[in-house]
Amino acid sequence: MIPKNYLFDFLRGVLDGDGYVHSYFDTRWKLSFLWYLGFCSASLGFLSWIRSELKETIGVRGHITMSKKGSCMQLKYAKKEAIIVVRHLYSRKGSVYLTRKKLKIDKILAIVDKLTKGS
Repeated sequence: MIPKNYLFDFLRGVLDGDGYVHSYFDTRWKLSFLWYLGFCSASLGFLSWIRSELKETIGVRGHITMSKKGSCMQLKYAKKEAIIVVRHLYSRKGSVYLTRKKLKIDKILAIVDKLTKGS
């Protein structure tokens, strides 16, 4: 069990190691920007635990799916829920994180902010 005050530090490490962020503009709709944050694991129990902790702590639901190649499961958060998770993962000043992934997240959030303010 992870103490609650270290939960987001732990999850940031999980994201850096076995997680991903993915974004794209959906060409079917004007200005439709989609993005996802996900955690991958071969353990359904582990992903279910993360999902439960995040639902209890910050109220996000997410969903668990099997990867396209069937090699692992993924706990995914999309759009608004992904923003909530990310804001908590990086809320502490001086946190340790994988720079490459954080820069990608920052670019996604900049796009989201620009689209939100522009509409």
